[in-house]
Amino acid sequence: MTQQAELPRIRSIAHRLLEPPFLEGAASIEARIDALGDHIGSLLAWTLQDCKAQACQHLICTSYLSMYLTGDARLCSRLFDRIETRGLPRPLGLIQPYQCTGWGYALRFIGRGGARRLAITIADVDLHDLQGCRSHPLIGISGFGVSCILVELEEGAELPSCDGPYANSGFSEFLHAIRSQRRTYGCAPTFLPFLTPELRIVAERLLGKEDLGPDRHAVYGHCFGSDPWIGLLEWLQCGNKGKAHVVSLGAVAYDGYFTLGRMRVAPDVRLWLDIAASQEARPMHASAWDTSVGAGRRPA
Repeated sequence: MTQQAELPRIRSIAHRLLEPPFLEGAASIEARIDALGDHIGSLLAWTLQDCKAQACQHLICTSYLSMYLTGDARLCSRLFDRIETRGLPRPLGLIQPYQCTGWGYALRFIGRGGARRLAITIADVDLHDLQGCRSHPLIGISGFGVSCILVELEEGAELPSCDGPYANSGFSEFLHAIRSQRRTYGCAPTFLPFLTPELRIVAERLLGKEDLGPDRHAVYGHCFGSDPWIGLLEWLQCGNKGKAHVVSLGAVAYDGYFTLGRMRVAPDVRLWLDIAASQEARPMHASAWDTSVGAGRRPA
C-alpha cells in the first residue's frame, strides 16, 4: 500500500433540505435570489462559526440553478452581495459546467492556488418552481437544498481527481476509478451519489457493499453534488463521530465528468442536517417525468 499523503481535512458539513415550492406566491426572480442568498448565508455562518470568515475562500457549485441567475452577471452579483452583507466571504465565483462534480473542481482550483481554507456551497433549488423538471428517467426524483462544507488544506495536500467528459455520463469510468483508488490506498468508507436501484446494483456488483455508504435515494432523491456529503454527514451522526476517519467521496455529472477524492474527517467535525424546511404540509404533485416513469413523489 502507498503511504498516505496529507489529505484535505473536513471541518464542518451542513445541509438544508428545501422541498418545492422554493418560495410561495408569485415572487420576482430578484426576491427568489435574495431568499437563496439568505439560505446560503445562514448555513455558511454556521459552517464558519469556529474560524475567521475572512481567512476563507468561498465558491458556489450548482447543477440545477436557473440560467436566469448563472448566466446573468447582475443577478450573480446580487446573490454574492446578499451573502457578503452578512460579513461572510464573498464567493469567488459560481461553478455550473461540471454539474454535480463542481465541488471536486473547486477543491483543485483552490488547492493549486495555495489557499488553506475553502468553504464550498452546493446550491441546487428550483428557483422557478417548475413542476415538470423534478425528476429524470436516469437519476430518478430530484432532491433540492443547500450544502456548506468547510475544508482545510495543508501545503501539498492530495487533491481530488477530476476527469471527463466520457460517454454515458462517465459512470463506468467513475466506478473503475474507485477500484483503482482502492488498489493503491486500500478500502475506506466510500460515499457515492444517491442512485436509482438499478444503478446502485451495478455499483455494488463492481465495488462490493461492505465499504459503501448507505444509498438514501428513496428518502432524499438525487440531491446533485450534495449526495456524498449528506451520506457522510448521516454516517457520522450514526455513531461514527468523535474519531478521525479517512473517507472517499465521489460524484458523477450527467455530461460525463466525475470527481473522486480521499479526505480526512476531523474528530471534532461539526455537523448540521436541517430538514425542517421539508417537513411542512405542502401538496406535492407528480411531474411529467414522474408520470412517464411511473413514479410519484417520495413518501414523507
